[in-house]
Amino acid sequence: MSKTLEELVEECKQFITLYNKNKMERNPAVGKACFIISKHWFKIYKQYVHYKAVRSHIKPVESAEIMHPGPIKNDEYLCDLSNKNLVASGTNDQFEKNYLDKYLKPNVRERFEYKLINQDLWEFLFSKYGGSEIKRYTVPQGTYYTIVETRLKQLSVVLLPVTNLYKGGEALQGLDFEYNVQLSKRKNYLDLKRRIIDCLKAKFQLNLTDSDVRLWKFTDTKEKLVDACQQISERGDRIEVDSINDPDLEINSGVEFPGESLEPYYQTSSNLEDDSLNETTVIVEYRESEHLKFAFQYKKNQRIFIGKCEFCTQKRTLKIECVCKRVRYCNSSCQEKDQRWHMPNCSAQADAELQRGVSSFQRGPRARDGKVGLGNLGNTCYMNSSLQCLSNCYELTKYFLDERFKYDLNADNPLGTSGRLVQAYAKLLNEMWNQDDSVVRPHMFKRILGEYAQQFQGFGQHDSQECINSILDLLSEDLYRKPKKPYVEMTEANGRNDEEASQEAWLKHLVRNESIIVDLFHGQYKSTLVCSDCKRVSITFDPFMTLSLPIPGKKDKIDFFYIPYNISPNYKNYKGAVFLRDSDSVRDFRQQIFQRFGIDESSFIVTIIADNTIRKMVDQNSRIEEMIGGGTVILYQINPNLNPQLPAQEKNDKADSNFGLSEEYTKVVMTMMMSQKNQYSSSYTIRTNNIPRILWVDSNKSLKEVHYQILEFFAGHFEYLPQDKSRLLPFRKVSIDENEQQQISIDEFLALSSEEKFAVAFPGLNEQNWMDVLKRNDLQIHEAPFTVRIKNMSGYMEACQFCGDKRCDGCPLPFRSDASFRDILMKVGIYTNQSFYQQGYKCGKSDVIFEIVWNNKIEKSFFDSFQTAIAFPNSQLNTPSQDPLQRQEHEITLQDCLEEFSKPEQLDKDNMWYCSKCKQHVQATKILEIYKAPAVLVINLKRFKHGRQRFSMYSGGNGKLDTLVDFQIQSLDLSPYILQKAPDGEEYIYDLFGISNHFGGCGGGHYTAFGLNWMDNQWYSFDDSSISKTSESRIVSSSAYNLFYRRRGKINLNEINYEVLKQSATLEDLQKLQSQQNAQNPQ
Repeated sequence: MSKTLEELVEECKQFITLYNKNKMERNPAVGKACFIISKHWFKIYKQYVHYKAVRSHIKPVESAEIMHPGPIKNDEYLCDLSNKNLVASGTNDQFEKNYLDKYLKPNVRERFEYKLINQDLWEFLFSKYGGSEIKRYTVPQGTYYTIVETRLKQLSVVLLPVTNLYKGGEALQGLDFEYNVQLSKRKNYLDLKRRIIDCLKAKFQLNLTDSDVRLWKFTDTKEKLVDACQQISERGDRIEVDSINDPDLEINSGVEFPGESLEPYYQTSSNLEDDSLNETTVIVEYRESEHLKFAFQYKKNQRIFIGKCEFCTQKRTLKIECVCKRVRYCNSSCQEKDQRWHMPNCSAQADAELQRGVSSFQRGPRARDGKVGLGNLGNTCYMNSSLQCLSNCYELTKYFLDERFKYDLNADNPLGTSGRLVQAYAKLLNEMWNQDDSVVRPHMFKRILGEYAQQFQGFGQHDSQECINSILDLLSEDLYRKPKKPYVEMTEANGRNDEEASQEAWLKHLVRNESIIVDLFHGQYKSTLVCSDCKRVSITFDPFMTLSLPIPGKKDKIDFFYIPYNISPNYKNYKGAVFLRDSDSVRDFRQQIFQRFGIDESSFIVTIIADNTIRKMVDQNSRIEEMIGGGTVILYQINPNLNPQLPAQEKNDKADSNFGLSEEYTKVVMTMMMSQKNQYSSSYTIRTNNIPRILWVDSNKSLKEVHYQILEFFAGHFEYLPQDKSRLLPFRKVSIDENEQQQISIDEFLALSSEEKFAVAFPGLNEQNWMDVLKRNDLQIHEAPFTVRIKNMSGYMEACQFCGDKRCDGCPLPFRSDASFRDILMKVGIYTNQSFYQQGYKCGKSDVIFEIVWNNKIEKSFFDSFQTAIAFPNSQLNTPSQDPLQRQEHEITLQDCLEEFSKPEQLDKDNMWYCSKCKQHVQATKILEIYKAPAVLVINLKRFKHGRQRFSMYSGGNGKLDTLVDFQIQSLDLSPYILQKAPDGEEYIYDLFGISNHFGGCGGGHYTAFGLNWMDNQWYSFDDSSISKTSESRIVSSSAYNLFYRRRGKINLNEINYEVLKQSATLEDLQKLQSQQNAQNPQ
């Protein structure tokens, strides 16, 4: 039916509206319907409705050349509906015929042959012109976008009825014909099965259910499938399935399908978009009745894994699983290619290789005898250095090379590695000593060590001492000689002698740790702890494997000034110096002052002064390193009339804040200030001009008496006020007749009482006018020498705690007899004297500070005399070159480190000890001594430190000591440092055989090693894979970190008797010992 021009124009306007809306849909929602339309038909249609003219608002003109488009022609893009393409039955709404039954030709392309339009535009065109419908849907593309799935997933399908399979010949005929079935790539495998069932219903009118159809994936040659079908036909109804041993096997012919079942895929979230069905033929095995048996062997409850292949990283069906069950592969080729990377991390394969590696040790004809480099696996120089030192411990290496470890191997110890690290270490030693490779890469040892000592996982740098301890600890657990560890309780000495307590503690240790490592490397400490409160002494005997020695630092010169308390006419300040290490405590500093200058160590306060201000008061538990560089060290004598006593070092490190004095006394810091008139104004500026002084005040005194005490404190220094030799002070005598007032001499002034002195120095000041007089900054010399102010300790723009004024520069100290000094303390909220011991802005915030504002008429020479200091009389202060204790860095010996190790040490606040008597944690005094020495002694020089403590290299230290420690290579005598006396004929003489060196600083560096090879008695230098001979003269350096010593005469290396070395103990031995001790020491 032809349309008029007006109707076509109106239709075109509707078309343009829908067409523009169609073009605006850039990212339609998932699952939205779209339609394929022929581009050729679409072009004719736009001409028919005069699209260009209407869009350009031009009146169209009728033309005979414009043809009617006719029905929408899409059939030319579809494959022929032959028997090869399976179609839906139409009974299942899930499978739309105009969607899934439309098979596009392979060469049809979008934008060339067809366009995609939305449902509104399609319905508009289809309602007017009709035609063939090709429907498609949008699917996700990535995370945020969608795309129209025009081409569906097409699969080749071969139909195999069960009845034909058992007949043989008819089944073979069906193999020659393949069908096509298509489905959305977003559908899963179960949807594929139901789609095929629906197609079978349409093609053969069969009433099938899900249980009547099985799908198989076939990728092999057709001949393999033919052979399988022939086997089924030959067996007929015979059942050849062992369902007893494998109940999951279905009872049928038992012929295995030459492919893979798709049944397990139904339980997965995998869809047809996966690559598992690419280039695959789907074999459909179906039965027409539920009473028929399937032909191919089928195993129920199968599981498959779909994910990323470990090698190719493609998301596929992972058919192959490694024996370690940690990685999977899509095929055997990927597994084979990944062996190079996975093998070092595969515990199962590693265990198999370990078993092969330790099956037997054969010494090769060109054996290297330990002169082998170790490859750096990536920042593993710390491990290589540790292993080279342990390798040259011949008594341990011989134990492994003789395969003695196999008799002691304990794979059931839960604290060990199931014997894996022992086997890896034995395998490594075999390669280093019995094989001919010049470089060995310890991959397996590193992986197993990192697996059980997780700090060594990965390829970060670590501490060689920590590595040595971890290796020996794990080896000890794996070589524990007993099947099970008993529980024993560690106890203190409790008044017993050292021999009895040590023997019991050692037996308890052996019961739980008996191994070759204990035989060789373990010694015993005597640890003494003294409670700082109740003085309870706790003595325990603890095992050790590594002896960590502190390095005594070079002594630094500490200059100081000593300020006497009493300012008398003969007043003098003194200066001096002592030599101390930065690790020493202030208590040591006080003792040095007493020893060298005879000043009682309890008689002074230690302060740090900078810019004439006390920056800090230093308590006795602080370290010398906290005093250096912060300012001038000034010692203020405490009022000797108060008999100060320095308390014991307690858990409260501010315990010396009041020096044992009565709580009635408060120390008051007096800041020395000067009032100066500004040059261009009438205002005055007050600034510090001298070091502060410290006054001790009885808080019960009245404020008037405090004024008297302050004047008495400075009165002895007034002899420096006269400007000539007259010794007359600028004060006038108190007289009734003002005209007869005369200046007073210093001698007359000092002979006056406190009240009379105050009347002379502060004439006219009384309790009524004190506020007006003391607030004046322009005092004349005849009016007053100074004024006293209470310093405003409030923050910026905060109200003064005393007067409440935010702009207060300091309140005058009241001159009142009806108020006490305690009232001042309570008003400003001061209850302790400890804030000067704090760091930062809190320093001094809770202490009393008086500002002594001196008269601006006083000459500078008066204040200079305050700071003049002389040397201590009759002092024999040594210079650094004369001081026997001031030793240069290169002169520090290992003996110095041993002496430093045995010194008493007070525990830090973060490492306090719990006293069972006090029932609290205290900073106890600890003394650590060597009681029992091992056959092989590993000494660690504590080169890395953090604040007060020293840590290992990579545990957060912030400083390294590069001090040269001179250690003996041969004949190191440790007898003076070991409490247990050696048996007759034996000595504690040790010889060096290994050194682990560290070069660099904290957070980075490099490890090497020196080792004495027992086979040729030659020293070698080991630097990862490099090895070279070296001499004894080159091995003592400032880089030495871990030292390995062997006790002379303890072990005959030519013929090691491990039975003699063995130390063994049982619970019965322990009980017997305890019974004997109880009998000898009855309670």
